[in-house]
Amino acid sequence: MKYLNQLFALFLVSLFITGCNKPDDSKEIWKWASILPGNGTINTENSEYNETQIIDLAMNSNLGNNGFYGKFVASANYPTGITEIPINDLIPEIIPGNSGIPETSNQTLLANGVVALKSISLLQRAKIEANLFTLAHCKGFFGKESCKGFKAELTFGKEAQQEINYISKADTISMDKNSKILGKAYANEYKLKSNSQISERITPIGNLPLLPKFLIGTTSETNIYARKNTTLEPGSYKSILVSPGIQLNLREGYYQIKSLYLNYKSSLICNGTCVITIKDDLITLPNTLITAASGDSKDLLIYSQNADYRLWIFSKPAVIIGNKSNLIANIYSPYGTIVVNDSTSIKGTLIGKDISIGKNAKVYDTYIGQNPSELSYDTLTIPINRISIINSTGQEYSIHNGQKSIIFNKDFSNNIAESIDFPNTNIPASLASKIRFYINGEAYVNNSSQEYKVKFITDGNQNYFDAIGEINISSGKLTELRIRPSNNFSMLKVFDTEYLLTPKFEIEQLRYFGIDKLSLVERYVGEDSKLLIQNSDTIVDANVIDLSSNYETIEGHQLITTIVTIKTNDIFLDEDGGLTRGDSISVKSLGGEVGDVKLFSPHTASFSEGERSLVFLRTINGIKYVTFGPLGKIKL
Repeated sequence: MKYLNQLFALFLVSLFITGCNKPDDSKEIWKWASILPGNGTINTENSEYNETQIIDLAMNSNLGNNGFYGKFVASANYPTGITEIPINDLIPEIIPGNSGIPETSNQTLLANGVVALKSISLLQRAKIEANLFTLAHCKGFFGKESCKGFKAELTFGKEAQQEINYISKADTISMDKNSKILGKAYANEYKLKSNSQISERITPIGNLPLLPKFLIGTTSETNIYARKNTTLEPGSYKSILVSPGIQLNLREGYYQIKSLYLNYKSSLICNGTCVITIKDDLITLPNTLITAASGDSKDLLIYSQNADYRLWIFSKPAVIIGNKSNLIANIYSPYGTIVVNDSTSIKGTLIGKDISIGKNAKVYDTYIGQNPSELSYDTLTIPINRISIINSTGQEYSIHNGQKSIIFNKDFSNNIAESIDFPNTNIPASLASKIRFYINGEAYVNNSSQEYKVKFITDGNQNYFDAIGEINISSGKLTELRIRPSNNFSMLKVFDTEYLLTPKFEIEQLRYFGIDKLSLVERYVGEDSKLLIQNSDTIVDANVIDLSSNYETIEGHQLITTIVTIKTNDIFLDEDGGLTRGDSISVKSLGGEVGDVKLFSPHTASFSEGERSLVFLRTINGIKYVTFGPLGKIKL
């Protein structure tokens, strides 16, 4: 049946694609799909809760701290078109012929975790770190509270497990082989198979959650087909289809949608707090991501109004979350089934008429896991194809073009200028306000020899991120560019295999080899000074004031090395930033004279006392050497 559900979902997606490609036929296509709400559509014509009377009680009443609600968009009223329904008043309509819900006391539990009006089914090896509640109860096969047509049951498949510190409540709890409830179980009836385990069994059930109020929206005729990364503003839409691998960003606010389809490896990300009402279908194919960028499920609330649909052998639940998907959100579907397919991870509250959790799927509690853990890493690799400097007037100057992977170590001490080969720039002297990095590819973190892919979450879903700062810039060669994470930078582990990064950085150092000094170097070296400058961290005009030679064992050979002490006349480049004119520098060179023994190496620079030279130096393990041997020393 699971595969029939997915086949049905694919069929609906293909209908939508056809409708988007042929706008003139869209009404005919959706005429058939419009039967999907079935008898689950809510009639509010005679209700005191209508579209012109928007109620804010759920935000401010004693239900305001209910597990499902949590955070809301700051607003005195809902926008026009959002209607609030007290769901407990409509329970007889949801479960015809059965009052179903036991009376609750004033000490009602929060509706958090997994809450079903009728039944919850956990398939093989499902793992639950949340509370489990089924609200309906039934007696016999006849009468007002009969069990005909449904089960008021919580079912654990083989090896399914609910972790310690959580509770399960149901009229009947059924346990298959090797399944476990490590916390407390409350039920009127228990059905246990061999090797099933319940840490503590309690009868009767006691208090059950009081359901939150339910929101219904008014849709429009605007279809959205996201074929490329797209950002949506709050508002009313008809149907939204996200193409494979595409990211849909939602700005903070209310969204009223007829149908929402996420294709293979696509994603929906809410930046801020989002409330989504869906009239018909919520369908995701495998490997999709639905999340609040904050990592808090209470920042993304999804209300699904649809009922299940059955046609011959086909069955389509109201909400389908595809295999191997990840979701951080609260979903409310009181008229239909929520199907969480195999190997999917969900962090948040699920409320549905019936709920099915697939094989190897995981559900996490919205409270225990509301703040995702910081990701520990050794290096971060970001692929970029362009870097620009933006001055205080907003002008953008490109300093690098071409694909490059920038690797940051854990303390972000890397010199990015070195990674991009110390580029020449033609930027007028001014004040820098941003360094802009254009992302082009997958980012990765490495930790203890393991590599993890990181998903970037950027403001407005753009393909770049900025490092903010105010540093003087000038034309010349960029010799130092360092950035550090700002306070609101975060790299979060939100699932076992999903990581989010919000790249917020500040400029720490921005240093140029000035255009005037570049001209002087080129005068001595010639125009082809690029490699010398790029591979040097120190360039000075200096006099040799001392030579000291000694024997040294190098790779098993007794060789002569010389420490050359030079005194600076002018400084063209000093990446360490500590040199001033007149300072002395020690430079190590192969060759020299000890007693009557002389060693000369044609591949290294040679010095004589008192000579003046332009010297290019590079530091290795704290020792300075002449860059490229004899090429790095020009006699003046």
